[in-house]
Order: sequence, then C-alpha cells, then structure tokens
Amino acid sequence: MNRNPAIPERLFVYIGFLVFFLFTLASNFSGPHDSIGYLNGIVKGSPLFHQHHLLYHFTAHYWLVFTQFLFPGVKDYYLVELFTALWGSGSMVIIYSFFRYRFNFTAILSLLSTTVIAFSYGIWFYSVNIEVYAPPMFFLLLALYILTRKDFSQKDVWRVILLQCLAILFHQINILFTLIVLYCFWSQRKKINLPVSLVQYIIIGIILVGGAYYIVGWMVEGQDTVAKWVGWMEGYAAHEDYWEPLSTRTPINASIGYAHAIVGGHFVFRLPGLEDWINRTLPQHSLHDEIFLSRKMGPATAIILTALSFVVGIMIVLMLVRFISKFKSIRANLGHVIIPLLISWVVYSAFFCFWMPEILEFWLLQTVWLWLMLIGPIFWTGLVYPFTQRRSNKFIKLWTIFAAVFVISMYYSRFR
Repeated sequence: MNRNPAIPERLFVYIGFLVFFLFTLASNFSGPHDSIGYLNGIVKGSPLFHQHHLLYHFTAHYWLVFTQFLFPGVKDYYLVELFTALWGSGSMVIIYSFFRYRFNFTAILSLLSTTVIAFSYGIWFYSVNIEVYAPPMFFLLLALYILTRKDFSQKDVWRVILLQCLAILFHQINILFTLIVLYCFWSQRKKINLPVSLVQYIIIGIILVGGAYYIVGWMVEGQDTVAKWVGWMEGYAAHEDYWEPLSTRTPINASIGYAHAIVGGHFVFRLPGLEDWINRTLPQHSLHDEIFLSRKMGPATAIILTALSFVVGIMIVLMLVRFISKFKSIRANLGHVIIPLLISWVVYSAFFCFWMPEILEFWLLQTVWLWLMLIGPIFWTGLVYPFTQRRSNKFIKLWTIFAAVFVISMYYSRFR
C-alpha cells in the first residue's frame, strides 16, 4: 500500500471491514438490551428523539425510509444494521490511520493491529447490531485523530469542535470529551490562538448542541418551561437507579463490563457454579440475556474459550507493565498521541465506574483507546517481552492476540 495517506488505501480498509461486518449482521437482539425497542421506534417513526442520543433515532429512521426504497425486499433490521456497519467501518479506518500515520506502522502491521480492535467482542458486535454507539464513536475517534496531529493548526479547531458537537448529539455522554479538547487546545497553545479557539468552542457548541436541544426539547417535545426542559435533558441522569456509589464492588463491576467488551465472556455462565454467583453479585442489572445465549454451550467449549480469554488477559497485563515501565520513553517519542489517548481513557473510565459499570457498551471507546495505547508504542515497549525488540516477534505477539479475540468473537457470531 502507498505510504502516503491517500484515499485508496483507507478506502480499501473501509470496504474490507464493511464487507466483513455485513456478513456478520445480527439477527438476535438480546445482547444489546435496547435494540428491539430502538428497532420498533425506528420502524414506526416514533419516538424520533431521545434526549440522551438526540439524532440517532431521527437519522436511523430516515435512513431506513431511504434504503427501503432502494432495497424493498430486505428486512428492516438488516437495513438499520447496515447504518451501524457503515459507521463501524468508518471507525476502523480511523483506527487504522492511528496505527499507520500516528504510530508510523507499515500497512500490514497497521491492518493486523486494527483487526485486534475490530475483533474485540464489543467493537465487533456493536458494529453489526442496532444501537446508538457507532456514529458517536466515529466522530469522537476522528476528533481525537485530528487533535493528535503534530502540525495541529487553527484551521483544525473548528473541525474538532464540529465533530465533538456531532458526537454529543448522537450521544450526550460525549460532553466528557470537553476535558480532552481543552487539554489539547492548551497543549497546542503555541500553534493556535487559544483565546479565539475557546470562544469558537463555546459559541459553536451553544449554537449547535444548545440549539438542537432547544428546538427538539422546547418546540418538538413540548418541554416549554425551563424546569421541564432541564428535567427532560437530564433524563436518566436524574434517577438514582443508574448511578452506583463507589464501593468494594466497583472494581468487580467495572472489570466485568470491560472484560465483556473485550472477549464477550458469555462462556463463563457455563462454568459450574458461576451463574448463581453472578446473579447474586449483579442483582440490579442482571445478565439473563447473556445466560440465555450461552445455554446450549458445552462445558468443554466454555473451558477452551475461558483459557483463550486468560491468554488475552495475561498479555494485556504484561503489555500494561511494559507500557508503565517504558512510559518515559513513550512520552518522549509519542507524547502528542499517547497523552490525549490516556486522558480520554482515564476520563471515560472514571465516569463509568459510577454509571452502570458492568454494562459492556459503556466500555467500547475505552477498549479502542486501551488497544491503541498498548499496541501503538510496540517499538518502544517490546510489546510484551522485555528481552526482544525483533519485529518478527512483535508480529507473533500480535497474531496471538488477534487469533484469541477472533476465535472468541467468531464463536459468538453464530448467536447473531
């Protein structure tokens, strides 16, 4: 592939992942708990607006109307999943671009590294199902890709602002990304006009995000007093059921959500004695759908998949150890990329330790950022083993991770 970041190379990556996602579209909506409700609303065209993901239902509904005209014989849920797959494939292109043009990998190594992320269970599954997370992930990753440019300039400021606004309008939680944007603006203050950039950020944000919420909430949804409008915008955030106070269970719940995003983990329900323990540990947000999906799995399969998951987990731990031990060198060589990734990971992870931490979809972005931070600096960390720097061994280690996450996730694809 051409070393120059030309469109054909990225187009090749986009088409490749899109074809793969289209061959694995879901037919089972039990995994993402809200999928069937979203699908019914999108098909009926009501409700078209949800305060926490303002644009998703509206755009998905009119996408469905448009594609029904083009493909009248295709089932509605496949057409909506096509909408998801288009965004998911776009995210894969941005991830590929991180490896190719931020970490300076070869084309083959960039593609292999991208597949590790693409085949992580949550990323794969939420690129082929009916859920709200694929569009905002695309916008946020693209914003972060621009923010990590070495030659970041004033003309990039409005692009980042526009992308974050779109990410917020597709999912409200991405207001958290404000902290990363402000840090990057500050760190690039010698290259941009910081006061002007901050004024742009505030004005554009108020006009686009504030304006959209005012039009939809006040005028369309009839929340025509300040109290009703603010209450409508708060939505689930005003309910205590979704917030979890910091406790001894927090690390367990967060680990379950994160592990679920990386390797799925349905197979653990077929290990003797674990189903009852999990139901006792997670009484508020049970995992009955996951238990149902794995009900026909044999214990031998569960043991094999558990062993593969341990392989992935051990390699992640070793990679983290190397990342921490070599952080000074990594920061010196790749600080403009790694620090924004690290801050993004910390901010989102910290928030979701308090907001339903056991739910996998809230760890999707953190899964992408974690893999980027661990795989990206391989020429400074030795990836896993401290006694070798040979590229051939790096390929072997990446192939090991790739094979493990692929086998685990591919097994679950038959439930889709």
